[in-house]
Amino acid sequence: MLITKTSPKPGTYQVFGGGSRICAGNMLVRAQLSIFLHLLTTGYRWELVNPDAKITYLPHPKPADGAEMTFHAL
Repeated sequence: MLITKTSPKPGTYQVFGGGSRICAGNMLVRAQLSIFLHLLTTGYRWELVNPDAKITYLPHPKPADGAEMTFHAL
C-alpha cells in the first residue's frame, strides 16, 4: 500500500493543528491515550449489551444502538 503525503486544503480541521500552530501537548495526549487503551484492552473483559443489534450501512457501517458495552475487571 502506497501512502502519499498531501497537504490538507485550507480550512480543514486538524485535531492537533499543524505547522507552526501545532499543539504543544500532542505527544502527551497520544502517550496517555496509548496507555489508556492498553489498560482497557488487557485489564477488562468487554461485553456487548445487545449482541443482536441491527447495523446501519449509510454513510458507513455502524451499530444502530451505538454498541453499548459493559466492562468487567479481570
